[in-house]
Amino acid sequence: MRSMDSFEEWQEVRERLLRTYCERVMPHDMSLAAQARLPLRTCMEVLFRTVHTALLIYTGADPTTQREMLVLVKRMYTLMQRELPASEFGEISTALFGAWMRVLAQGERMN
Repeated sequence: MRSMDSFEEWQEVRERLLRTYCERVMPHDMSLAAQARLPLRTCMEVLFRTVHTALLIYTGADPTTQREMLVLVKRMYTLMQRELPASEFGEISTALFGAWMRVLAQGERMN
């Protein structure tokens, strides 16, 4: 990148990351997620990629796409909250959903 302050350059980087994830990583993540008895570490890696990619998609997206990303992240958040003991969920959720906490809270107030 030529300038850290250039919005256009950040947009190019964002678009490149999204294309790479959607074309190369997501198909592998989807096949991993379909496997039974997936190791916890692998589950967490897939979740981290998915949640952070959803944030990239959410940023600068149209309202419909933003809502779809919120629904996706909320489902993952709720699923993890139900499946993990509270202490483990507390440790993981901050790292995994930290960037989404404010957005999820706003979504809850809207519903």
